[in-house]
Amino acid sequence: LLGVVPNTDLYLDIKHYKGIQEISGMKIFHYSGSLNFASRSTFKSMLFKRTGFDPLALLTLRKKDLELTQDSFSKTEQEDLVTKYIILDFAALTYIDPSGVDTLRSLIDNYRQIDVEMYICSCSETVFETLKKCDNYEGKSSQFVIFPTIHDAVLYSQSCLIEKEDFHYSSAI
Repeated sequence: LLGVVPNTDLYLDIKHYKGIQEISGMKIFHYSGSLNFASRSTFKSMLFKRTGFDPLALLTLRKKDLELTQDSFSKTEQEDLVTKYIILDFAALTYIDPSGVDTLRSLIDNYRQIDVEMYICSCSETVFETLKKCDNYEGKSSQFVIFPTIHDAVLYSQSCLIEKEDFHYSSAI
């Protein structure tokens, strides 16, 4: 996971550098290598381990909780996730194939079901083109929100967090 060097737009590994701060409400996941049919399960398990939760496991817990209580307004600890945004730093992603694109799509869907948005940033031209070609070939509208840099994704996520907080605050009044 990456964090920010205070008062800069630099993002470094939080385990390897002192003074790096995690950003509230988001996890920045740096992935290097390729994302294809052979590596997709490794990618997913690394993502779940580093972010601290698996969206499908949380959905299963919520469904069980709803079945037990029969009350759609009951809240479990898992529903109050602190993480609202996951930013995938693909600066070091060397290759992605259609099965890797499908993996990303399913992850985005799963995270959205638990109110967590996933953004992609810093991908190479070849990765970007593959994402677009797969969308065009399959005739699907793009689910991918792509930013040129980590900092752009962070600023956008922070502005969305502020809007959500303002909305909840004004709704409570």
